[in-house]
Amino acid sequence: MTEPAVIAGLSLLGALALGVPLRLFGWRAVWEGFRATLRFLRRHRWRALLILLVGAIAGLWTFDAVRQLLFGLFFR
Repeated sequence: MTEPAVIAGLSLLGALALGVPLRLFGWRAVWEGFRATLRFLRRHRWRALLILLVGAIAGLWTFDAVRQLLFGLFFR
């Protein structure tokens, strides 16, 4: 695929991922769900790190991808 097609596809996916829950549940419920997800990830960041490291060891992800996810969890 060409790069503009990938960008357009990701844009469409992002719009659907945000638009469908907004239409079904409303902005307040979507916002609270997003905040609850962030609280859950902050509370269980070590478990998420363990899952990412096991995935890297198993060869599901590259170490660089795990490193990027790790820095995304700890540094904002």
